[in-house]
Amino acid sequence: MDVLLIGVGLVLAGGLLAPALSRAPALGTAVAVSAMVGGCAVGLVPAAGVLAGNPPLGMQHDWDGLHGSAAVGLDSLSAFFLVPTLVLAALAAVYGGSYLSGSFPRRSLGPAWFFFNMFVGGMVLVLIARTAVLFLVAWEVMSLSAFFLVCFEHEHREVRQAGWVYLVATHLGVAFLIALFALLGRHAGGIEFADFRGAPPPAPLAAGPLLLLAVAGFGAKAGLVPAHVWLPEAHAAAPSHVSALMSGVMIKMGVYGLLRTLTFLGPPEPWWGLTLGGVGFLTAVLGIALACYQRDIKRVLA
Repeated sequence: MDVLLIGVGLVLAGGLLAPALSRAPALGTAVAVSAMVGGCAVGLVPAAGVLAGNPPLGMQHDWDGLHGSAAVGLDSLSAFFLVPTLVLAALAAVYGGSYLSGSFPRRSLGPAWFFFNMFVGGMVLVLIARTAVLFLVAWEVMSLSAFFLVCFEHEHREVRQAGWVYLVATHLGVAFLIALFALLGRHAGGIEFADFRGAPPPAPLAAGPLLLLAVAGFGAKAGLVPAHVWLPEAHAAAPSHVSALMSGVMIKMGVYGLLRTLTFLGPPEPWWGLTLGGVGFLTAVLGIALACYQRDIKRVLA
């Protein structure tokens, strides 16, 4: 676990250094990209090891009685999502270095790299968080960083509009997630994921609403219908390397969150699969229909 946290630290450190080097944009870009590639390479080692059959990893730091503990972990579910996240983040950073420098030679790139590295660091923390508070903090870091990246070309009205639509949609989703974790914590008597798994499964009448809260909260990030309206707008407005990471990885955080929640709810009811399948079917059909008449490749992919 220490190795993975070192990798996250490298990514975040590169993001923090980039704004300080704004007067030397080439150096700031090199530092941010190098930190991203190095941190992702370091983080891939334990993630690949868990996927290969190594035991799950975990670490917990106790703060005090008021704030609880900060617990992180890496199991096969987290590793399955973490490997593509780290690979795509490193590739996007390498491409973004030349893309930003060539397309925006007169713009300060320090803030862009700060939010890009925070964006990736937030996604990694989402995947390894093992307490509700840490998960929500990481989710917010990921979401707010993505907002500022979408608004990179904020001088254009359509970019600002896309950013605000995304921000409203993502925070409506967060409201559902807060309710979900509050109810899970009340049932389990704690806010750690281990408490959720260790408690008796919620009664069917309680588990159903919890699942619907998860679908609403995580579905807003995954772009499920009807919470899909932000996705083509935001992805088309974001810089190319950011759009690739949002399309390829960020919306999958919603899928991860939903799968993780299912591990807390006990045996599934028959209607759960029908509900998820129905929402997925409508999303797929509508997405295909909307993509057929687009002329912007970013919107087609989104």
